[in-house]
Amino acid sequence: PVEQQQLPAPGPPLRVSLAALRCVARAHSIDVAESVSSTKDLQARLFEVVQEAGVQPERAFRVLDRNQDGLASLEDFAAVLRELGLPFNDAELALATKAAARGDRVDVAEFAEQYTSWLKSKKPGDPSSPPESGDAKKPVSEMPPSWQLLPVVQCGFRCLDLPSYVLFALLDAERRGRVPVQVVQSFAERCLGLSVEGAKKAAKMCDLGGSGHVAYRDFRMYLGRIDQEQAPRLAEAERRALAEVRSEFRQALELVEQPAGSAGWREVEALIEAALKRRGDDLDSPAEASGLETLLRDLRLPARAAAPLLEWRAAARQAAAALPRPPSYREVLELLRHARELIQTHTDSLYSVCMGASVDLQAVLDFALRRPDRNITPEELTQVLKTAGADLASVDLGDILLAFDPYGLGRFFVPELVQGYAAFKARYGSLMSTLAGCLGSRGLSPDEFFARSARQATAVH
Repeated sequence: PVEQQQLPAPGPPLRVSLAALRCVARAHSIDVAESVSSTKDLQARLFEVVQEAGVQPERAFRVLDRNQDGLASLEDFAAVLRELGLPFNDAELALATKAAARGDRVDVAEFAEQYTSWLKSKKPGDPSSPPESGDAKKPVSEMPPSWQLLPVVQCGFRCLDLPSYVLFALLDAERRGRVPVQVVQSFAERCLGLSVEGAKKAAKMCDLGGSGHVAYRDFRMYLGRIDQEQAPRLAEAERRALAEVRSEFRQALELVEQPAGSAGWREVEALIEAALKRRGDDLDSPAEASGLETLLRDLRLPARAAAPLLEWRAAARQAAAALPRPPSYREVLELLRHARELIQTHTDSLYSVCMGASVDLQAVLDFALRRPDRNITPEELTQVLKTAGADLASVDLGDILLAFDPYGLGRFFVPELVQGYAAFKARYGSLMSTLAGCLGSRGLSPDEFFARSARQATAVH
């Protein structure tokens, strides 16, 4: 068994304490002198992999510094290196990073300093030396390692506190349903703090078809992937706080729940106008954070969304190279309405699956319509639709629930679900009938058509 001993604090960069080496040597039955040589070799290999990946170590590994104390856990550090294709086992990795370790964590700045020193020590003309222009070598894969999607500055994480539908509404100022890829790239660089190269990759991930524009669906998928990468790095309290912030943004959209131009909206607009006039403002007055907070409170809605909404609107306008003038209250309401419309598109995937499987939603949910509260849980809805023949593999009911559950109760209101399905069929039913007729004239069934489309898409990608 390995002798238990208290190891002294690590020495200066590129040096490993003898006690630590002895401990590792005993564990692996190797000579101490051999360990010193192995450490240098392993460290060189580590740096070569980082160089090959074309990343800036201090920026890349700073995302793991959750409490901003300059240290990253060895476990997370190792996960990042493995994303780069690092061919080390756990023991080798611990040895290679020991010089930058502080207990069981890695000093991010010190690791970057060691890496920089290693680069400078390489001889000019060395094939593995970095290019003189300073441009990082492009990764072999077109898709960046998933951890590179995360912001490297604290303000980037604050930006990502906003839900995807709000962020897209901020970028899509013209309400066209798509955003130029250059705007998304500028957003990733200015707001998320990504490098120029990282921002380009982020924009490309949102525009896989190469159309030059980013649709909300693809933007939402990109931010969803960031959420997946960030979630394991958050403490439970942080996850709850994030969910609460996003829930308050969703609740704020209840302000524009009534359709534009409807009698209900005219009543709401009159209430808003009256609340603003009490403070000497009107709908066309410049919106300020304090005024918007007060307005939301007056209308019994969460006020915490006000300040970040205006802050990131200004940042989004800069990303779009627009004049950073403050919006009027009327423009803020239109922004919220656009975000509300984007949420409604979340339901399209569910309704498409139901229509494709010829599900009579009102009939299969009749039991829930007879309940006093007429609600149904996501789990119940999943079971009912699967029994009816719907394939929900591509459907995220949690995402769809946002459209029906502004207060986070975890339930669908069935009448609203059924009405939405009827509206969806009215919009797309005639189109599908026309498509079916065209397919029939060509001797193709819908299954054959979609199978061919899938094969062509696979060949393209």
